[in-house]
Amino acid sequence: MSVWRSVAILLLIFIFSAVTFTLIAISSNQYTESFIDAVIYDWFSVVDNDFTHVVSWVSFFGSGEVLMILTALLMLWLGLKRKSYYQTFFVAVVMGGGVLLNLSLKFLFQRDRPEDISHFEIFGYAFEWVSYSFPSGHAMRAFLFCTLMIYLIWLYVRHTRTKIIFSLLFVLLILFIGISRVMLDAHFPSDIIAAFVASLAWFTLCLAVFRSFYNKRLRKQQDQGLKLREGDTDMPK
Repeated sequence: MSVWRSVAILLLIFIFSAVTFTLIAISSNQYTESFIDAVIYDWFSVVDNDFTHVVSWVSFFGSGEVLMILTALLMLWLGLKRKSYYQTFFVAVVMGGGVLLNLSLKFLFQRDRPEDISHFEIFGYAFEWVSYSFPSGHAMRAFLFCTLMIYLIWLYVRHTRTKIIFSLLFVLLILFIGISRVMLDAHFPSDIIAAFVASLAWFTLCLAVFRSFYNKRLRKQQDQGLKLREGDTDMPK
């Protein structure tokens, strides 16, 4: 598949995700649960609530502190070990931009949480900003980080079976973190779904832009008879 064809597919996914997010946002009431929430709450009504302790640990993995540390470690590995500076910058843009996008959407929609009002908190320090519900920050961060891991696994790991196994594990982790936020009564289900599609839109847009830029840079260097640095050859083709 050519680079420009893959970019076109990524942009189509971005448009579909953005439209889906818009429809969810329109259907979600600012103060009460939507039709989607009511349906999913019916499903959760049959789930035993004895797993609250386990669910809390699953939810903790999507916290800003944990994913900030994991993202920093991932960037250090890419930059120092792999010498792949394009990939390092790509991770920084996806995760950093995703956090800013989530904050912007929260303040744009200002949907109250199912539970009491909470405030942003990181490493034990609470800010005076209200942490709104729509879309879920935990779900967005988890989706973006796990999607990055899946992307890097398919880029670097050679064995197909290993790629599939780890990809499925990260997909399950995304789902479990999203479910945990609903079970802990921290978010409406529509907050989680909106976070997933918003993250998919952001990731595909970033990947489309980076692939386009890399392809132009590669063509320019090939025309000039230059050789890419070893780390830069890991960018998607």
